[in-house]
Amino acid sequence: MFKRILVHLDPQSDSDKNWLVSRLVPLATSFGAQVELFTCGYSRALKQNHMFDSKGEEQAEHSYIRQCEARLEKFTSPLILAGIDVGVDALWQENVVEGILQKAERFDADLVVTELPEHSLFERVFGEMEAELARQCRIPLLLMQKREWNTPPMIAAGLDPFHEDQQPHLLDRHVLEALAAVSAPLKATPRVLHCIHTLPHAAIFDEHVVTDYEALKANVSEEHHNVVDALVKESSLGSDTPIHYLNGEAHQMLPRYAEENQLDLLVMGHAEHGVFDRLLSNDMVTRIMDDLPCDVLVVR
Repeated sequence: MFKRILVHLDPQSDSDKNWLVSRLVPLATSFGAQVELFTCGYSRALKQNHMFDSKGEEQAEHSYIRQCEARLEKFTSPLILAGIDVGVDALWQENVVEGILQKAERFDADLVVTELPEHSLFERVFGEMEAELARQCRIPLLLMQKREWNTPPMIAAGLDPFHEDQQPHLLDRHVLEALAAVSAPLKATPRVLHCIHTLPHAAIFDEHVVTDYEALKANVSEEHHNVVDALVKESSLGSDTPIHYLNGEAHQMLPRYAEENQLDLLVMGHAEHGVFDRLLSNDMVTRIMDDLPCDVLVVR
């Protein structure tokens, strides 16, 4: 599935990135993938120091980029020792998301990998680079946390086939295919998660519905089971793939399930949302990615 993996390493971060590169080894080996380590670098101070010297500014930018590439070279050893085809590249670009997307297109990447670090409340409120990348990236995006995977890894997909979409369930089919494609080479047993949330009794004002609230919940549950069961059955997953139905809201239940079951990777679909919708409520990936104790693979 993944043959060309682009890995973004933040040049401004002081944290050690060897863990991320080491985690790439089994992934790239399993897929027989080529890896490109990439940095989107920019120095505002450097640019200001050469504000009126265009030639000096160009030379300083080239020097800065060469330093970034030299740092990336230091991370290639584990990949080279594993026989993985690896390259390095750096780009002078102030907008990190734009730089990653430009490089992904030039490299013809079919997977983008970046770290999912802990974020401050300020960063959550005013926007995180990873959330913006998830919104704009048209190819699968793997957000990795600094933690080891189980052997074999525990991988699950979160389905939400009841979102509004011009082509119902298409996104969820992509999620299931990604789950199957990732699980097989990693020798993982895939599982499917779906959250069923019905309105609380106190929120229903129709007296006829209130009197038969238990029947309402049963009907909702049956509808969800029928749709999700059919989606999984139609996918390339095995017919014995476990499906776990979680009662509650997804932004609460998925992180809880991941924690309790030591999940390593959660595959999620990123549904399109307009600007107005995002102002009212973030998409599910953005809403829960900082609360998940596992890595996230975002597909469209």
